[in-house]
Amino acid sequence: MYSRIKDSSSFLIVFLFILCLSLILTTFYIKNKNRVVDVSLSSRSNNSISIKSKITMDDDHGKAIYYDKSKDKFQGYLEFEVVSKSTVKSKYEIYAVEDDNVIIHPNYVKVYLTDENDNPVSGYEDFAVPTFYNLRVSSLNPKGKRLYYGTINPNEAKKYKLRVWFSDSYKLEQEDKNFSIKLFVEADS
Repeated sequence: MYSRIKDSSSFLIVFLFILCLSLILTTFYIKNKNRVVDVSLSSRSNNSISIKSKITMDDDHGKAIYYDKSKDKFQGYLEFEVVSKSTVKSKYEIYAVEDDNVIIHPNYVKVYLTDENDNPVSGYEDFAVPTFYNLRVSSLNPKGKRLYYGTINPNEAKKYKLRVWFSDSYKLEQEDKNFSIKLFVEADS
């Protein structure tokens, strides 16, 4: 008889433990089910940027590229915005994918990302401007290169400026060559 009571008690303890664990997991699932993680990117030029091999620049001149309103577009310059429609603070990654038709080695292409006030974002504040080739591979797309990884609050918008130019170490050729990339942003949930 004592053995039967002991078995029943053990069974009851295991049953209560599983029941409690199930309730905790269900509550956690219901809370996270309501999380909406949604970030998007918008710009005036279909989230793409391209440059032609007509001119090379040193880093000081490349950092100073700006948008001239009298011209509709400036080569090598893109203003864009990351918008969160999330209900929670989210991590996100901005990455760029090279056009398949690019002939120029990305080691000659400089990339500089700033906020809307021209302050370099994290990873771009050093004196040496990175080349597209030297950027880290995106954690969300193996074909992409990470431009920035950060956090954004619910219903927040962050503005950025991207400047791209050919390094002054690139030897110009008779024939113009293009380099173009397309930007993407994804939430890292």
